[in-house]
Amino acid sequence: MKNKKMAAVVKDHMDDPAGLAQRRIKTKLMNAIINYIDDKELTQSAAAEIMLVQRTRVNDVCNGRIDSMTIDALVAMTARLGLDPLETAA
Repeated sequence: MKNKKMAAVVKDHMDDPAGLAQRRIKTKLMNAIINYIDDKELTQSAAAEIMLVQRTRVNDVCNGRIDSMTIDALVAMTARLGLDPLETAA
């Protein structure tokens, strides 16, 4: 299913390399957050406390609402989980 989602992202931004790069970075950061939450078996509320955000923001990440997230917010959330955002997005 990830490949289908990525294919849709690529198709949406074929004429905008900057937009494609931003969506790819957001996708990688969001996936890292989701994987962390799953691996640690955290509730969205517990994850929100760690990342110092509202639970609704965690819900946005977990439900793939990529357009509602900024790269800055995702970098901060990832870092607060103890993950290296640069490695995660690479």
